[in-house]
Amino acid sequence: TAVLPVFACAVDYADGTLVARHTHRRAQLIHTVSGAMTICTEQGSWVVPPTRAVWVPAGIEPWITMAGEVRMRSLFITPARAVDLPGPVARADPGGADGGPARAEHT
Repeated sequence: TAVLPVFACAVDYADGTLVARHTHRRAQLIHTVSGAMTICTEQGSWVVPPTRAVWVPAGIEPWITMAGEVRMRSLFITPARAVDLPGPVARADPGGADGGPARAEHT
C-alpha cells in the first residue's frame, strides 16, 4: 500500500468538546472554518479563530478545547514532506485587512 505524503481530514465538534492529549506520527496543520479552538502543548497555548491555523510538528502532544460549534479541517503531512516546514508549533496568520503577506508566529 502506498503512503500518501499528505492527506486531509474534516471533523466537526460540539461546543465544549475536549480532544485529549495525543500525538501523531505526521505533522498536522489544524484549521478552523467556524467556531474557535484553544490548542495547548508543552510549548504554549494558541486560540485559533476562523480562518486561522496552527502548525503542529510530528511528535508534539496537543490537546484541544472547542468553543462554539467547531468545523476543524486538518492536513497531515509525512515527516519526509515536512522537512522544510516550521519546526516549532506556529500559528499561521493569513495577513491583515491591508492584504499584507501571510506570516507565522513561532513560540
